[in-house]
Amino acid sequence: MSSAFTRRRAFTLVELLVVIAIIGILVALLLPAVQQARESARRMQCSGRLKQIGIALHNYHDAHGQFPPGNLGRQNGSTFRFGRPEWPYLLHALLVHLDKASYYESLTGDWSDVDRTPYFTMANWPTETIGVGMGIFRCPSDPQPENHRAVTLASGPSLFLTNYLGIFSGLNDGDNERDSRGAMSDPKMKATFTYNYGSSLANLTDGSSKTMMLAEYLTGYANNSRGWPWTHRAGCQFLYPANTPNSSAPDSLLGHALFCTSPGHDQPERNLPCIPETTDRNHASPRSQHPGGVHALMADGAVRFVGDTIDIGVWRGSAWVADGAIVDGL
Repeated sequence: MSSAFTRRRAFTLVELLVVIAIIGILVALLLPAVQQARESARRMQCSGRLKQIGIALHNYHDAHGQFPPGNLGRQNGSTFRFGRPEWPYLLHALLVHLDKASYYESLTGDWSDVDRTPYFTMANWPTETIGVGMGIFRCPSDPQPENHRAVTLASGPSLFLTNYLGIFSGLNDGDNERDSRGAMSDPKMKATFTYNYGSSLANLTDGSSKTMMLAEYLTGYANNSRGWPWTHRAGCQFLYPANTPNSSAPDSLLGHALFCTSPGHDQPERNLPCIPETTDRNHASPRSQHPGGVHALMADGAVRFVGDTIDIGVWRGSAWVADGAIVDGL
């Protein structure tokens, strides 16, 4: 009686290593495509959120006959609780138009002492605002959380961040006019927003489709207040067309522990380069994590992706509302 045996052949070590190598090559080939697809989805969502902000801006314009002031001091009729030393920002005025009425209401009304100090103390802020992110103001391509403690003090408030900032008049904080009329030394550099002033569509004589209102910016890392729209500084509330998008030239930020004084603040590898500068020379220009450009919101509500290589003259002309330069190319 004979019996048959089936001999099963196993993989040799060499064959197994070859299979692993092939899988590794396939993963390496597919990974960039997967990452590109994910960034494409994030970029689309980023654009969509900016579009929603544009709708809110136009709803505000319909209700008030002009866009909201870039920021607003208590002495200029602000009903916001934090009238000084920091000024309410245009994004705060939009909350009620973005289904965030309860948050908006927590920021408005009367305090017994509107000049509460120290400003960066959690006890001096409405509890409804602490630790609450605002996803509508964030671009998913930015890896930072929706809110963070943007101060060195352990008692400091954790408030929402934003990746969408208004384009302000001039090229730096020293150019930015500070009165309710929107008057400035060089009216050709007037933008849609400035201190205590928001333009109307009628005043955008270069055309609403040619005028940029908001653009993207990146939020800072630990103890870095970039993208923190609660203080009236370049990179926090203000953007300027000083440099083209994602420029390797550093942003010129306030020489302060929360802005740009340490090596940890200057991070060109994260597209966050900066140098410390005196107040009137501070400027920050649009930045993003998108390859090749940033999103910009035009005054007609359209969102456009502006390339890093845009001509600086076209870029600045799109920011200023009545300089007589009817620009194309955005």
